[in-house]
Amino acid sequence: MHPREAAILNALPANIALLDARGVIISVNEAWRQFGIANVMQGPEYGIGLNYLQICDSARGDGAAEAHQAAEGIRSVLSGRVTSFSIEYPCHSPTEQGWFLLNVTPLRDEHLNGAVVMHQDITAKRLAEEVLYATDSQFRQLAETITTVFFLIDVTSNRMLYVSPAYEEIWGRSCDSLYADSGSWADAIHPDDLASTYEKHKKGISAGKFEYETRIVRPDGSVREMTVKGFPVHDDGGKIVRIAAVAED
Repeated sequence: MHPREAAILNALPANIALLDARGVIISVNEAWRQFGIANVMQGPEYGIGLNYLQICDSARGDGAAEAHQAAEGIRSVLSGRVTSFSIEYPCHSPTEQGWFLLNVTPLRDEHLNGAVVMHQDITAKRLAEEVLYATDSQFRQLAETITTVFFLIDVTSNRMLYVSPAYEEIWGRSCDSLYADSGSWADAIHPDDLASTYEKHKKGISAGKFEYETRIVRPDGSVREMTVKGFPVHDDGGKIVRIAAVAED
C-alpha cells in the first residue's frame, strides 16, 4: 500500500481491513490493530495473512449468528452479487455495553479484487436511541392514561403529530380522523365560539403560546367547556418547531 494511503487509513477512527478476493486480510489500519478484545468477529490476534471469512465462519457462542451473517455478506460483495453490505452487531464487555456497524464495500482497481471491511463504533448512537425509546414509551404511557387531551402540532405545516386517546372520549371523534385532517378538531367548536377560537388559536400558533376557553359540541349534542393551553417546543437553535398543547374539560 502507498504510504499516503496507509496514512489516510490510520487517521480514520473506524477499524478497517482490506481483504483479497479469497477473504484473506492483506492490510489493516492502526485502529483495527487496537480494536477491543471482546469483539467476537475479530481481535488483536487477527491480522494480515489470516482469512477473515474463516474467522467469521468459525465463531461460536454469543455473536456467532452475526459473525456468520457477516461472512455471507462479505462473500456477496466479493462475488459481485451486491455492491455493499452492512450489519449492526453487539460487542458487550463484562463492564459495559457496545455496538458496532460493519460496512463492506468492493475493493477495485480495474477489476473487483477484494473488499474493504470497516467496523464503526456506534455505541453512543445506540444508547441515545434506547434512552429516546424509553422516554417515548414513558411519555405515551402517561399521555394514554390521563383524561386531559394532549396535542403535538408542527408549526410549519400545522400537521397534528400526536393526539392522546382522551381526544376520543372528550371530543367524541376518532384520533385517526384528526390525523387525517389536522383541523377537524375545530369542527366541534360551538358555533358561537368558532370565530374567536379560530383567531386565538391562529395567533397562538404564530406566537408559540396560547391559552383560551371555548365550548365544543359532541356528536350526541352535549356541550363541554374546554380550557386549551399551548406551549412552544424549540429546536437546538432556539427556533419554535412544535406546539405542545393540552385541552382540559
